[in-house]
Amino acid sequence: MPATLKKKSRDKLIRQLGQLSDDAARRKFLARHKTLIRKEVVESLAQSVVEKVRVSTREALHLAEAAVLIAKRLKRKEFLALALRQKANALYSSGDNRTAIEYHEQASGFMNRRDSG
Repeated sequence: MPATLKKKSRDKLIRQLGQLSDDAARRKFLARHKTLIRKEVVESLAQSVVEKVRVSTREALHLAEAAVLIAKRLKRKEFLALALRQKANALYSSGDNRTAIEYHEQASGFMNRRDSG
């Protein structure tokens, strides 16, 4: 499959992920689309959160939560830290500052553990 077709297909799946409002639906979706369990998708979702947060904080939060699920499946601290940081940013933008701080602290903890060991 040509790279541009793959990217279009992946972008479409990411848009669909942004519409899923709960973890159960996201898990089911990711089980059907295992090709999304990749570090590149976490990075793409993180960028999408930055873009979407200005338009729809709800959709940005859904994308960030999907990034967290994928990062956990990858078992890579740096990607989990990135996803948690984006979730914190989406929460902050939606006015949930206290929870945003908690997620920023979690992300920082993962980065500190990665750097020290």
